[in-house]
Amino acid sequence: MEEFGFGQGPIFRRPDLASRNPDLVNEAFRQYAIDWGIVRVGRLFQELHEPLTIVVNAEFFGKHPSVWKEFRSMAPNAPIVAHGMNNTSDMLPLRRGIAAQKAYIRRTLDLIAEAAGVKPTGWSSPSVYANRDTMRPRSRAHRLEA
Repeated sequence: MEEFGFGQGPIFRRPDLASRNPDLVNEAFRQYAIDWGIVRVGRLFQELHEPLTIVVNAEFFGKHPSVWKEFRSMAPNAPIVAHGMNNTSDMLPLRRGIAAQKAYIRRTLDLIAEAAGVKPTGWSSPSVYANRDTMRPRSRAHRLEA
């Protein structure tokens, strides 16, 4: 469940399509997901009695509360994986150092926990690319702090 701003966000397609702004194809599938797709997926998993994990941006709850409420009613116990604040204007600050990244992740986790009523059980970065800090070796004690 992603929150995008119209005409914003990364375009990871052929170079000849990158100049489209707004990219109406990209915008259309994003909006379809919000208007119809998310609830259809929830209904399908519910009907099939299949487990589901929810990956969500922290801003989704406030921007689409009725979609969240309807979807969550179909998967009330599904674990939640945090997917950043949004996928356009408030991305993981990869170029601002570890402290800024940790603060961003903490803010995202806290907002999702507050909105959903449960803590996220995982993290899926909204940033497609890693930086030098992403794979930096860490001590066991440091991993346990994170």
